Amino acid sequence: MNVGLRKSIRERWLRALFEFTDITFQHKVWLEGFYPDVASNYTEALCSYFDDLDLNEGYDNFVNQGFASAQEAAIVIPFHKMLDNYIGSINKEGLTDIVVLNDPDWHEVVNFGFATWQQLKAHLNNTEEQGFMLQLEDKYL
Repeated sequence: MNVGLRKSIRERWLRALFEFTDITFQHKVWLEGFYPDVASNYTEALCSYFDDLDLNEGYDNFVNQGFASAQEAAIVIPFHKMLDNYIGSINKEGLTDIVVLNDPDWHEVVNFGFATWQQLKAHLNNTEEQGFMLQLEDKYL
């Protein structure tokens, strides 16, 4: 596999996961446009994760293509399922950013996302990727 491609996809994956880890970050990005280098909203965050990374059907292809290990997928899959269940709920369709940010169910998703992020960060053996995760935290949290 092309090393540069793998690195690029993994950084996009980590960045996409990161967006689901903190309500304050989401509020600053989705509603305030606080960070000029991050342009996103609820819908864009979902598209960046599910569509851009081809994770709509889960992690099998992502792992088979070498973009994540089976152990990394095992850490992230419970969060993935929780996020997928949230957006798949009929009463969660078409929500605005402000409604999502005020939804207690969304807060549960984000809290679980944060726990998943921490677990993944502790699991990674690649110090460059751990550094990337820490840079995201230092810059945006």
